Amino acid sequence: MEVPVQGTDMDPSQYDPRDWTQVLRAQANLRETRHATHGTNADPSVRETPSESRETPQTTTTPGLQSSSMQLRILHTTAQKIKQLPPLPPDGFKVVFRSQGGLDLTTLQPRYLLTALMQAAALTDPSTLTLRIHPVNNTCTVSAVNEKDALKLVQLKHITYDKHEYAMMAYIAPPDRSVRGVITNAYWKESPQELLADLISRNPHETILDARRKGVTRSILITFGQATVPRKIVYGGGLHLCTPYTPRVETCSNCRTIGHRTDVCIQPRTHRCPRCSQLHPKEAHPTCTPVCIICEGPHLSGTRECKHRHLPKVTRPKSPRESRSQEGVDHSLRGASTKRSEPHAGQRKGSRRVPTNLHGRTS
Repeated sequence: MEVPVQGTDMDPSQYDPRDWTQVLRAQANLRETRHATHGTNADPSVRETPSESRETPQTTTTPGLQSSSMQLRILHTTAQKIKQLPPLPPDGFKVVFRSQGGLDLTTLQPRYLLTALMQAAALTDPSTLTLRIHPVNNTCTVSAVNEKDALKLVQLKHITYDKHEYAMMAYIAPPDRSVRGVITNAYWKESPQELLADLISRNPHETILDARRKGVTRSILITFGQATVPRKIVYGGGLHLCTPYTPRVETCSNCRTIGHRTDVCIQPRTHRCPRCSQLHPKEAHPTCTPVCIICEGPHLSGTRECKHRHLPKVTRPKSPRESRSQEGVDHSLRGASTKRSEPHAGQRKGSRRVPTNLHGRTS
């Protein structure tokens, strides 16, 4: 059963390396700026702005509905795992890979997967590449030092691992600290190239890196190479309000779990209805009652009716050193407050201290 997902498929013959010019140029500018500011030692603590979306572990359960409380626990576990992702080198050109042929990336060792990617892209120097496997959504990210290596990697359609060939889909992620915004009721029938060209030409004061249609809606998702999302965007001659994009929980209608999309699911295709998970003939206009994969409510998964469509925010737990430091500050503040409230020697509680003048007489 066909399930619509976000993004637009592109035939390999239509690939043009110039499609990534804006993203690669922005990453190169960011690298020059960081080196000019911090020198050659870039800050390794800078985390990516996950343009690599956020998510939950794949499960081996049979298709079916889990309890809502269990799904919510998985949701919180997912957010915590994503929060703990180690940062990649900030100066690298990052290429994100999605498995399209049933390969479970979370079970592979990074060095063997990197070797398979290098062989497919005809690369020979592993010292210029760093690979990180996402623990949740069956994707991996390769950080390449050289732009040429990134362009070779992003063209990969298949890799060979353990004598088996697997389909892969790749794209170049926007640089760190980029932001994304959404304009609604804007898309008509433009190609991705026409869409991006129109946005860039009509908004010269904004750094637009990428833009695409959001799923099957008329909304357009725009990636900006700047710190903030602009309030307004001109597209097709129309003025649109641009709102910050908030990533939603990824859901799979094949195995009915959260954390990954249907196109990367490693489970065999069940051909169940993506709305209600039941087996029935495909209809042009479905009339079955939808069941949300996230909360099991009577609505489509991830729509506005779902209160849990966004990943919960996870606060980083304090380290023991930070906890001791905070306790010391609290103790010193309590001590200062106690000293101010204690009566002076010779003064009873509740009595008012009478000031004296220089001659010892009371005023």
